Amino acid sequence: MHLLSDQWRIDAFAVKPVKTPEGVFDDAFDSSQTLWGIWAVRTKGLPVPLTQLDVYYLGLERQSAQFDQSTNVERRHTLGLNLKEQTGDWSFGQEGDLQLGTFGSSGLVAWKVAQGTSYSFSRVRLRPVVSMQGAISSGDANRPTLDCSRFIRCFPRVCTTATCSSPMDQSTQLWRTRA
Repeated sequence: MHLLSDQWRIDAFAVKPVKTPEGVFDDAFDSSQTLWGIWAVRTKGLPVPLTQLDVYYLGLERQSAQFDQSTNVERRHTLGLNLKEQTGDWSFGQEGDLQLGTFGSSGLVAWKVAQGTSYSFSRVRLRPVVSMQGAISSGDANRPTLDCSRFIRCFPRVCTTATCSSPMDQSTQLWRTRA
């Protein structure tokens, strides 16, 4: 589902991944996993130097999630905020995520913060860009217990311009976009 106003683009979705066995074109849905969410993007009417604001919710259910603690049913809800700024040749991006849910009968709380800065040499031939990016996230402090505080990316191999560019984090697009 897709909604578009003069200031916001809002997408809602619910999907099941596909199992891809080698050599055959008869891929089937993976009924043990479901991903759903709402993603809202605003690029107009923002205060300078903000160029883009993303607000999102992602839900993930895995019937056989495997962690150090055990294999169990995992239900994870990610609430996120992504900010992009532009000032001259400088670009900045920040993202924060909070994950809440359950792993088996135990509670789940995890978090991630990512930040990136880039500079575009706009007056140099080929306009090279130099970037520095970093991310930090929660991990499991007490592995023998069933409590899970490890931040996970939902389907980390799926990359779009809205969800990844950094080999370090792959959940935030921090590169400057050129028309």
